[in-house]
Amino acid sequence: MSKYTFLFFATFLISISFGCKSDSSNSSYDSNEIANEIKSSDPDIVDARSRAEEKLIGKDQQGLFPDLIDGYWNYDVVVKGTGPVDDFKGQWIQLNSDYTFELGKNGVSIGGGKWNYNSEDNRLVLLDNNGSEMPTEWKLMKNGATIICVGTPDFQNNDTQIKWTNTKEKPASN
Repeated sequence: MSKYTFLFFATFLISISFGCKSDSSNSSYDSNEIANEIKSSDPDIVDARSRAEEKLIGKDQQGLFPDLIDGYWNYDVVVKGTGPVDDFKGQWIQLNSDYTFELGKNGVSIGGGKWNYNSEDNRLVLLDNNGSEMPTEWKLMKNGATIICVGTPDFQNNDTQIKWTNTKEKPASN
C-alpha cells in the first residue's frame, strides 16, 4: 500500500469515527446552559461559587436598585492592582429584572449569569454561568449615570475597581 493511500484511509477512518459519535446536544440548547455545565476542579472556585449561590437566595427580598436594570453599563475604566486593564475596552453588562445578566463586548454577547443587589450594604454579586469562573462581589457607589464598582475581599476581587457609565441602547461594534 502506498504512503498516500494509507494516509487517505487513515484520514477517512478518523473522520468517520468523529462523525459517528452520537450527538447528545439539543438544537435549542442555550449557550449559557452549555457554559453552566463547565465545572471547576479548583476547590477555591467551587467554594466561592457555593457562597455566591447562597447570596443569590432570597434575592427578591434584598431590594432592587431600579437604576441597575435601566439600559447597559459600559466598562469605561478597569483598574486592577496599581494600573488600568485594557482587556475590558468595549465591554458592557446588562442587568435584567429577572436577576440574570448579559455580558458583551463590541456589540456581541460573550456570556451571562445571575446577579443580586443587596440594598442594605450596596453590594452587587455576579455569578457567571461558566462554572469555572470565580464569582465577584462589588461595593457600588452611584453618581448620576456613573457607577463605581469596588471589589470586595469575599471573592478575591478587592484589588479591582470598575467605572461603569450607563447607555440606553446596546453598545455597537467598534
